[in-house]
Amino acid sequence: GMASLNECLDRIEKEPDVKAMILTGKPFIFGAGADLTQVPLIKTREQAMEIAQAGHTAFKRIIDLPFPTVAAVNGVALGGGLEIALACDYRTMSTGVPALGFPECFLGLIPGWGGTTLLPKLIGPEKALQIIIHNALNNNRMIKGKAAFEMGIGDRLFEPVDLLDKTIEFTVGLL
Repeated sequence: GMASLNECLDRIEKEPDVKAMILTGKPFIFGAGADLTQVPLIKTREQAMEIAQAGHTAFKRIIDLPFPTVAAVNGVALGGGLEIALACDYRTMSTGVPALGFPECFLGLIPGWGGTTLLPKLIGPEKALQIIIHNALNNNRMIKGKAAFEMGIGDRLFEPVDLLDKTIEFTVGLL
């Protein structure tokens, strides 16, 4: 969750020798974002603001890191998970990614941690609207890794078995 992301960033920021960061997920899941079943439990504006600010603070820390950051998108990247990938400077995409998108939009919620600004900056407003609005309204359609790469969300497309090795090579190439 957000706490472990912040702990990780605390450690990285204290290390003087860090030259780059590669962020990836557990097998088959890059990041699935917030648990949307918890949304009805948010009763006050203050609670909602607290959650939003915690996400923005963590993501700004990623954006502000003084070295290249690469998201190795190895699986499902939904909602906040996709937003974490967008906060990184670069994204490598696995051809095995089964679903990428903003499922919260299907429920009438907007991506709360920067997705509505980071995605259009990256791929342009028309393609971003496809993912944020049209896909959500089309029975919450998600896109696969290859399509995400073709839309410009990923900088490189790799087979699942090669993703981490090739991402490391790509990152070393950036340095």
